[in-house]
Amino acid sequence: IRVDRYYQGGLLLMGFVMIGAAIYAVWRQRSLISLAFLACALFGLAASVHDYLLSQGLLVDPEGPYLLYFAAAALLGVAGVQLVDRFAKSLGAVEQMNVTLAQQVAEKERELSANYEKLRGLERERAVSDERQRIMQDMHDGLGSQLLSSLMLVERGALSNEQVAQIL
Repeated sequence: IRVDRYYQGGLLLMGFVMIGAAIYAVWRQRSLISLAFLACALFGLAASVHDYLLSQGLLVDPEGPYLLYFAAAALLGVAGVQLVDRFAKSLGAVEQMNVTLAQQVAEKERELSANYEKLRGLERERAVSDERQRIMQDMHDGLGSQLLSSLMLVERGALSNEQVAQIL
């Protein structure tokens, strides 16, 4: 019986600590769920006092029901509601982050595609420039070679005026 008395006293002490934490949470958060936790803690304290008095035979009806079980169920219910609420909010936040991430990926894909198109355009311009350069080089080399060989023939006197005119 002494162990039961200390056990019940320990539960009362835990109840006071829980009420203090719940009052602090209500003051800090100012939310409905913290108010529900405070109500459950107060109900638990009242149930603990009732059960303690009942177990010590200090109440009129010693065979009355113990109420702490109901307080524990209420506390678990409020905790479950809070967990579901936090889970739903976290899920919403993750979904919003996924949408934001998808938008960022799409934007980067557009930028990458635009850069790729610019690169293809520059590559095309470079190819055209290289081809022009090659054609100019071929023309220069062919024409220069022909003029040089014609000049040497003219200097040797191997060509007549008509042949020189035709070459030119």
